[in-house]
Amino acid sequence: MASARSSVAIDSPHVLIIEPGSLSASRNPTTRKEIEQLHQDKNYDALADRLCQRIKFGTAGLRAHMSAGFSRMNDVTVIQASQGLATYLIKDIPKATQQGIVVGHDHRHNSERFARLAVTAFLRKGFKCYLLDGPVATPMVPFGVKYVGAAAGVMVTASHNPAADNGYKLCVEELMIHRTKEIQDAYFNAIAGLVKHSRVENSKTALKFVYTPMHGVGYPFATKACIEIAGFPDHAWLPVQAQKNPDPDFPTVKFPNPEEKGALDMAMSLGKEILEKDHDQKVMIIANDPDADRFCAAEWSGSKWTTFSGDQIGAVFACWTLENYKKSGNVSGKASRLFAQIARQEGFKFRETLTGFKNLGNAALNLEKEGYKVLFAYEEALGYMFQTGIFDKDGIAATIVWAELATELAGRGSSVADYLETIYQKSVHFYLLLAIFLFCLQGSMCRQDQIPRLAFGEQSAGEIVEQDSRSVMLGQLRFPRTLAGYPITRIRDLTIAYDDSYPPQCVPDLPSSSDEMITFYFGGHGGEVIATLRTSGTESWKLKYYVEGSAQDQVTAQNKVDQIVEAIGEEWGFSNL
Repeated sequence: MASARSSVAIDSPHVLIIEPGSLSASRNPTTRKEIEQLHQDKNYDALADRLCQRIKFGTAGLRAHMSAGFSRMNDVTVIQASQGLATYLIKDIPKATQQGIVVGHDHRHNSERFARLAVTAFLRKGFKCYLLDGPVATPMVPFGVKYVGAAAGVMVTASHNPAADNGYKLCVEELMIHRTKEIQDAYFNAIAGLVKHSRVENSKTALKFVYTPMHGVGYPFATKACIEIAGFPDHAWLPVQAQKNPDPDFPTVKFPNPEEKGALDMAMSLGKEILEKDHDQKVMIIANDPDADRFCAAEWSGSKWTTFSGDQIGAVFACWTLENYKKSGNVSGKASRLFAQIARQEGFKFRETLTGFKNLGNAALNLEKEGYKVLFAYEEALGYMFQTGIFDKDGIAATIVWAELATELAGRGSSVADYLETIYQKSVHFYLLLAIFLFCLQGSMCRQDQIPRLAFGEQSAGEIVEQDSRSVMLGQLRFPRTLAGYPITRIRDLTIAYDDSYPPQCVPDLPSSSDEMITFYFGGHGGEVIATLRTSGTESWKLKYYVEGSAQDQVTAQNKVDQIVEAIGEEWGFSNL
């Protein structure tokens, strides 16, 4: 690959300087050949894309396509990231080398190779390394960091991204030490504390749980948690056989993300087979993403499947936690306002952070230091944290809690959908939550055009934001003031650290975000609608927006949300790209 000296002109045609010997950073013949071929083909746009920008940390660390270049996941970027991390730890943490680093990996192509390259880089810097044997669930790494007192942890995974991607997730708080079984045993002992019912009670569950790990690593972990620890019977735990075992090609799903349309199709088919044999059987679908740190669920309502959104699951977990513990919770910058209202009504502490568990985990840790007992945190992207000592999302912990709450509700003759309805009824208004995902053919389309032009119109947002004077930047803003007949009562743009509810400088109470993220508040017409638009921190080609509406009745809330969603697509251009 090219050296850091490689450069590209702003105007086309590109000028790319690749000096003799500058490919020496890469000793992998496959990636070297990619760059050499692009150079021979004079494909300068592709070379500039790969060599003239570096892969950046998002909400879940590094994540990119596996191919040659400094903007991709490959041997060189993994080694360089590891060298940089080692240097940082040595500088900032006393005795970091003695504390060591925990390293794990999932089942994806090159994951084990990248993990071993990272370990090699750490060893050369003098660190002890705890390399977890074989593919593991992501929550094992942050738990391992705490358990062995390591300086940091690294998990090689791209979570729910497509098969061609990989990633490098960072967890901060003899030379090669193998303690996988010990760490796993301690982890399961920790999540056993989440089990509230006796094994006898759980063994009598009226539910059939259809489980899919999305071709990932979750099956043995979720199965042990639910059957061995919680005591659910084998006959109630039914994995989707075609998706049960790790497969780095994810052959049955286009995107191995439980959020995506169609991701749960095979689980629903298995659920239908169960229902055809017994129409009265209660069926719950449980899904983890491939590295098992996210969780999703769907429930048969008697006529159709109800797939719960991230915010809905968060509300259920939060209220269940409040009912059982009567303590505080901690949620994300795009968590539902419904949870904020319920927390206030019940007299609990509510704190909002930016999206991503690097923010949520740090906020939870700081609250613990202040003397609070943090019981729950969540973000809308199916990430949930419970009181297990892991300040990160954990899909296995979510699975065991959900199975228990669903079992208890079924025992009352109720369902999760019924429980969610009672949550809505407790709030002052009816809330409707809707998540929409748009796909860009190129990530740059999402990042450089779609969202910034809402703030700056057709001007060059990049040039304006870089102005030294904040007053100059504020004067250049061109935010819309109405949409679909609804007045916009508040705008918060965390990309440029702007919130018009804090004049005159309009500095928000949340820190700025490395990813584009704008929230619009719409008033009038008997309620409020809130729309948050943001680029994905883990999938550069994806843009997300979330719309939630409140009204005195469901029909009004639905109409309000539908109008805003339609207008976001038609007036602002946020239709599928």
